[in-house]
Amino acid sequence: MAEVLGARTGAFGRATYFEITEPVAEHAHPHVHMLFKLGGGDRRVLVEGTTADVTDTQCMLINPWQKHADVGEQPAGPTLMLVLYLDAEWIAARLGVYAVGFDALAGAVTPAMLERARRIAAALSGESVDDETFEEMIGALAADAAPDHLVDRRTGLADYRIRHALRKLREHPHLHIDYRDVARDVGLSRSRFYEQFRSSVGVAPNMFVDGLVLEQAYSLMSDSDRPLDEIASRLGFSAQSSFTRFFRDRVGFPPSTLRRQIERN
Repeated sequence: MAEVLGARTGAFGRATYFEITEPVAEHAHPHVHMLFKLGGGDRRVLVEGTTADVTDTQCMLINPWQKHADVGEQPAGPTLMLVLYLDAEWIAARLGVYAVGFDALAGAVTPAMLERARRIAAALSGESVDDETFEEMIGALAADAAPDHLVDRRTGLADYRIRHALRKLREHPHLHIDYRDVARDVGLSRSRFYEQFRSSVGVAPNMFVDGLVLEQAYSLMSDSDRPLDEIASRLGFSAQSSFTRFFRDRVGFPPSTLRRQIERN
């Protein structure tokens, strides 16, 4: 579990400052993902079979749709974390590249970067900072973290059938999708569809949809006052408790905690 100390969304994506104690389950999402430790024990993260540590002098750099999870055994005690989920197009424009990607899981954290991360955390946890200034702070920290490992990820999806499937899956993110129907709609067998999808996108269709559902949940909690049980039902969960488990397992805290923090901001 984790205690959310601050959260904010905007054109940049979202930023969360929290104290985490329990490991999160494997998941993936469409963002450029950066993790910074601001206090407590180090954190070990598994990214597609490779581990790296989030420490006082090292941050994590995770590409869009890379599967990642905390390893089971973590250092004793909680960790204070600043986690950035950056919109891929927004950060690419800020860094002056076509598509942001990293060739390493970890980047060096200098004292100046750590101080910048702490200022962002202070803005998330109560210090008044206007949206434009906050975005500048996020962009500057990302620019500091990225350069040594920045690569061009303009891969493109050559298979038009997978492009069509992606459009359909993004239209209405929903937990329960019959992938046989999706495969049939694009002219593939179910097994061939899974193979082509994983090869093209990097994750299986169900993990891709889980990521879309998670992002839609964030969006609905941030941009509306819909009750959590209504959000759960809209996303295909049979009960709010199932939605809570799904969300908590992937981000480390329940949706109610995030909703309270968003309302506070």
